[in-house]
Amino acid sequence: MRRGNWQVSQAEPEVVSSLAAGLGISRVTAHVLASRGISDVVSARRFLDADPRQLHNPFLLNDMDRAATRVARAIRRGERIRVYGDYDVDGISATALLVSFLRRHGAKVDYQLPHRLEDGYGLHMAAVEKAAHDGITLLITVDCGITAFREASHCRSLGVDLVITDHHEAQETLPDAIAVVDPKRRDSLYPFRELAGVGVALKLAQAVDMCLSGRLSESLPLEHYLDLVALGTIGDVMPLVGENRVIARYGLMSMPRSENTGISALLEASGLSDRKLEAWHVSFGLAPRINAAGRLGSPDMAVELFLTDKAEEAAWIARVLNGKNQERQAIEDLILAQAMTRIGEDPGLREKRAIVLAGAGWHPGVIGIVASRLVEVFNRPAVLISLDGDTGRGSGRSIPGFDLYEALVSCRDTLEGFGGHELACGLTIRRENIRAFSERFTEIAGTMITGEMLAPPPLMVDAEADLHEIGEDLVRELERLGPYGVSNPSPVIVTRNLRVLEYRRIGRDGKHLKMRVGDGEWVREAIGFGLGERAMDIFRLRGAAIDVAFSPEVNEWNGQRFVRLNVKDFARSEEGSDESYGPGSWTAASR
Repeated sequence: MRRGNWQVSQAEPEVVSSLAAGLGISRVTAHVLASRGISDVVSARRFLDADPRQLHNPFLLNDMDRAATRVARAIRRGERIRVYGDYDVDGISATALLVSFLRRHGAKVDYQLPHRLEDGYGLHMAAVEKAAHDGITLLITVDCGITAFREASHCRSLGVDLVITDHHEAQETLPDAIAVVDPKRRDSLYPFRELAGVGVALKLAQAVDMCLSGRLSESLPLEHYLDLVALGTIGDVMPLVGENRVIARYGLMSMPRSENTGISALLEASGLSDRKLEAWHVSFGLAPRINAAGRLGSPDMAVELFLTDKAEEAAWIARVLNGKNQERQAIEDLILAQAMTRIGEDPGLREKRAIVLAGAGWHPGVIGIVASRLVEVFNRPAVLISLDGDTGRGSGRSIPGFDLYEALVSCRDTLEGFGGHELACGLTIRRENIRAFSERFTEIAGTMITGEMLAPPPLMVDAEADLHEIGEDLVRELERLGPYGVSNPSPVIVTRNLRVLEYRRIGRDGKHLKMRVGDGEWVREAIGFGLGERAMDIFRLRGAAIDVAFSPEVNEWNGQRFVRLNVKDFARSEEGSDESYGPGSWTAASR
């Protein structure tokens, strides 16, 4: 819980003034832009516009010409095509997008997704052999394949042409495929590296459309697909900058009026059909429901949701996914409660700089989420292992600065298998090796993780402002910087020397903190979600002014609209902190 650990961004006054004058925006918004490295009017206008015309030519991606030409030829010749995806929201949306696009062009196409528990991640040999057996002549991967060396060679030996589209890190050597399209190829000159798997699938669709139409410029109607691309991009927690921000902005705008029957049904089942959508609605509302299909069973149902044009079928699938997500939440809460109890009962475990826990019956499709929640709580790497007889399947999450994959390399003699990257991993292990793995892993963490790494990172503050500058006009201006997400967080502003005029805890168990704050002239409502326990801090500081770090927003309640401060943190003011309130001016309101 933060208490004044802030890092306030600085900006050159001349740059702020230039941006404000050139764009006709407030000083505060100009300061936010400048604090994020946008220092000239042309760049700022391009950033604020975020127009689909800013999307790059798909043929700038290495091998795209070969991939698009081969797919177009398969469509014209009536060859059998199979799209092979992944079981998460990115792979599911990418599969649905490409299958839908190919069907629109009359292709003979089907799809296959791996089962998380039975197959694991990525293209595998059995899938290649099945494709050959089924008469598939062109296999296209989406959101996977960049490390499928054996599978690519097997495709060639069986006479199945393989086109790989992926967005994960590539090695120096690439699989032996007809084409390997990945913005993270080491020889890539593509201007934007951070596309999601579904973003790369969109690029392939654009390129194929150009090949089929004979046009030199891209003509694919993006309104058919940007909603799906935004769903996968935001759901896969990709940085919302560059092309991803354009995709997310226009995809979110198109979702409420989507032509995709499945997206409309999913919005209805999630209670979001009448809402103005923001990125967090996807992250916490839509994506978990899609991911639940692959976590607890087969992901095929989620693909069918986006492929069907029957409203009744889509509504039924959306309801089933809603139920699966509720089941996932219950399983997650149970595992988390068990893990927290074990940590609380073991002082030695709490002192270590990494957490390793194993449990019989823990669902292997859910332990990764629980590991993430443990990292959030304890700010240290966590590996959870699901035991089934003599074997265990594990999932780990890490903190910045501790390379989880390299730590597993150092523990490889205790593992049956493992994979992943710096911040996330999966592993298999024999039950009898868990103790040795735990000791080795926590020893490595104890050596590599410093006290500074365990400390909560500072709250990044974009600008300082007086209370009179916080109004609806500012909120509207800041909305143009969205959608907010990874690498483009919601702007945080600090206003200093405020008085708390009223405060109370609200919500279940008093989890949240509601306040009214003022500067002697202006008053604003404020809400601190999850800050209910900080009410005691206000009580202890009675008589002192506070600095408040917040994101401004417009709240609507009982037909009224008003500006509210969404409080991230507050601390005692240095300036004027010895001044006290007059009698009765500090109020702890009743609940």
